[in-house]
Amino acid sequence: MNTTPNEADVGVVPAPGVAPEESGVGAIARWFNHFPEPHMTGLSAGQGPNGFFQPSHNLFRRLLGHFDCGLRILDLGCGYGEDAVVLSGDSNQVWGIDIAQQRVAAAEATVAKAKRSDRVFISKMDVHNMQFEDAFFDLIVANSFLMWVNKARAVAECHRVLKPGGRAVFSCETMAENPFLKLHRYRPSMRARENLVSRVTPEEVKELSARFSSTVWERFYLLSPMFYPLALYMPKSKAVHGLIKGMQSLDRVILRRYQKLRRYAWLSVIEFRK
Repeated sequence: MNTTPNEADVGVVPAPGVAPEESGVGAIARWFNHFPEPHMTGLSAGQGPNGFFQPSHNLFRRLLGHFDCGLRILDLGCGYGEDAVVLSGDSNQVWGIDIAQQRVAAAEATVAKAKRSDRVFISKMDVHNMQFEDAFFDLIVANSFLMWVNKARAVAECHRVLKPGGRAVFSCETMAENPFLKLHRYRPSMRARENLVSRVTPEEVKELSARFSSTVWERFYLLSPMFYPLALYMPKSKAVHGLIKGMQSLDRVILRRYQKLRRYAWLSVIEFRK
């Protein structure tokens, strides 16, 4: 089985200032191999520093529901494998895929340490051309994933490998247009990464939804991202926690009342049901 990423097949347009040979799946794999920082979000990471991601994390858990019921689950961009182990529960089979070889090796070690190698299977594989049968999975889970892929190609593959009635849940997907975060992303230290990613827009989500029977899509964090650095630097401060929760309450009111502002949210949680 050939699971080597084929950049020519992905259809990723090189970002401005990036040479073609430094774009696409290969460049993204190199990025993750050389910058091995774990995600601050996800099933195993919990609610993040100072509980900042509690609202989106809670929705993610609610959408997953009681998933420990003999399911076949696909963990896209499995990273270090912690989420794959959690998803395996007591009865599930989990396939975790990633394009970064160092992360694949680390995930295999995580699975072995947890003694789940009989039910959690890690592979180096490109989501744009997955080596799975049609209608194979009950559930697909991905965290901070869509911005790294050709969304139309990747989600089409998810649709193909999902069983009828199966679900794909994408958590903490970064939206494109929050002004505060745009300024943050213009920093010189962020440019290499920003040349590789394409963040989610409302128009793209609507297009992706068209092939599914139903979609749940919630957006989070409009003004509160300004205080995320405080959550990082003071992760146990009760004063910071209270400030963040107050701003997130205001975010919820604004995003509920003014739908046009939802495109400026920081993160979203999306569930597609086949």
